[in-house]
Amino acid sequence: ALVGTAITYRLTPPFRVGTGPGLEVVEKDQADGKTKYKTYFIWGFIGSYEFHVGSVSVAPTAMLDFVGETKTNLTYGITIGTGW
Repeated sequence: ALVGTAITYRLTPPFRVGTGPGLEVVEKDQADGKTKYKTYFIWGFIGSYEFHVGSVSVAPTAMLDFVGETKTNLTYGITIGTGW
């Protein structure tokens, strides 16, 4: 499981950057059949470029997360949203 929050800023109307903290909980199976959980602190950075298709916002997004002291994750995808 992963949970986090971010503060974002629009550099230009379509381009947004952000940063923020989070937590990742990792489940590991032990040899004795028990499950062990480990929690890691995360600090992440996000960048996206937003464009509109009618009333829908579509934004290719990339996230760089620093997990604990040694691990780095790069995640990319598409964010879809709408105003209300």
